[in-house]
Amino acid sequence: MSRNYQQTTHKNEIIAVQIKTLLYKSILISSIYVAPTAKIDINIFQELYNINNNCIIIGDLNAKLSEMGSTKTNARGKQLQELLNEGLIEFVDDDSTTFEKNDYGTKLDWILGSHPLLSFITNVETHPTIGTKDGHKPLTFDIRIGAEPKPSSPRLSLNFKNLNPALNIEEHAMFITNSKMLVTNEAVPTSTPTRKSYALSEHPRA
Repeated sequence: MSRNYQQTTHKNEIIAVQIKTLLYKSILISSIYVAPTAKIDINIFQELYNINNNCIIIGDLNAKLSEMGSTKTNARGKQLQELLNEGLIEFVDDDSTTFEKNDYGTKLDWILGSHPLLSFITNVETHPTIGTKDGHKPLTFDIRIGAEPKPSSPRLSLNFKNLNPALNIEEHAMFITNSKMLVTNEAVPTSTPTRKSYALSEHPRA
């Protein structure tokens, strides 16, 4: 599989990416949407797990489980329970409502994952719907596994904290001027074999 994966099957929409980390060679993070009129395609979860068994799957499954606060378990909830019973993945044990509309609230959105990756997820939070009409709350969480560090930049790094503005500006100007003279003499040879270097005087004549 490439680093990005996208598929729609039986009204199940799936997007997945693989990310290199410090703790694992890579992990797979996937987002899934299951339409309210569709069934959960269980094969998708097996396929994602086969691609990378270090996986986190987040999504609006439109699945209700009575043991997680819903008034009843719907058909997709039963499918989710069957998937969990297989033991490949589990869900984050958080019964916060993720859908609210017209004074009705329930949990339709889930964070699923394989072990031990699931145990690194912390600080799961739901947030206001931010004006969206569908009633689903955004979900956020932390996962402490460390992303692969970016290579250091080859560009020059200057530390301006060590700059002392009280230093004699004229001394710096003279140093720069003399450096330019030295570079010029090195880059452009004179017409005679003998090279001469002339330093500028710090006290120019009147």
